Amino acid sequence: MKVMLVGSVPPIFGGVSVHLQRLLPQLAERGIPHVLLDISGTTKNAANVICTRWRKAVLRLLREPRAILHFHNFTPFNLLVYALLGLRHRTILSLHNTRFIDELNGVPTPIRGLVVRMLNRLDAIIVSSDAAAELLRPLVWDNGKLVVCPEFIPPAAGIHDELPLDIAALRRHRYLLASTAFRLCFHQGQDAYGVDLLIDLVAALVHQDGLDAAIVFLLPSIGDSRYFDFLQARVRQVNIQDRFLFVTQPVAEACAVWRQSDVVIRATNTDGAPLSIKEALWCGTPVIASDCVPRGPHVVSFTTRDPADLRAKTVQVLTHLKEHRTRVQNASLEDNVQPLVDIYTRLMQNG
Repeated sequence: MKVMLVGSVPPIFGGVSVHLQRLLPQLAERGIPHVLLDISGTTKNAANVICTRWRKAVLRLLREPRAILHFHNFTPFNLLVYALLGLRHRTILSLHNTRFIDELNGVPTPIRGLVVRMLNRLDAIIVSSDAAAELLRPLVWDNGKLVVCPEFIPPAAGIHDELPLDIAALRRHRYLLASTAFRLCFHQGQDAYGVDLLIDLVAALVHQDGLDAAIVFLLPSIGDSRYFDFLQARVRQVNIQDRFLFVTQPVAEACAVWRQSDVVIRATNTDGAPLSIKEALWCGTPVIASDCVPRGPHVVSFTTRDPADLRAKTVQVLTHLKEHRTRVQNASLEDNVQPLVDIYTRLMQNG
């Protein structure tokens, strides 16, 4: 029985697409027959990847021999499509953050029960964190279907280790911070990735704390262009335009950035188990992150949307870098391929 993944691989670069990019060769190594239907709309040439669109993918899957379908493109409406395809195939859904609960809560009451029933028709539901599992558990009738498996899969050694020149140039500053977003967006009326907080943070570090700091912000897809223009104007207003670099061209391997940075910051107001945090710890780079979800013992947490606390924690880490680097060397990160393989194997055996 073939495993058919539905999602995308880079480009565009994001946590989910990188996760799938790293998963495919792992499946090949284990001899698991597989293909990925890339529904991003971006043409690419990669092994075992078929470029299509969501509607065409559904029509194709309706004609395919019985297979294991693993979806990475959740919307409440898509649950109805998954249920239809589940009449022919085994179905798995991965939820990569906690925003799914807001989407489910936004479903009109008359059809909410139907959506929940369709959710429970899936053969397995994979979430990226215990926090996400707790949110989903009341809706899942058989909790044996619910699996916690973070997205982190280590990158292949030595691939794309060189930094682009504009990022490398920032190393002239004493301290280099780094952060990332898939695209600019809002959650509950606030900057979901906290870019506004990071601009004010760097301005405070430089102009008030006297620290020679700069930040690189990876933004492979701009998203809200009007807000991006506002953020760029804000960077100029606080006079850090030579210290705040938006990188809007894809970086082939973000780990190269995390490895050369002093601190990676995750200033989101909602989250799952983000790849950037796992990658930074894997690279031995200290991480500061909001406490919107539990972050684990090796991450320095600050109060979500609290600029004073973010600034205090950043100053503390930067002025004690050696201690924090030593601390994160003890972080143990699991390779999360095997739990997925176990699910595929179980469904194949029961297929």
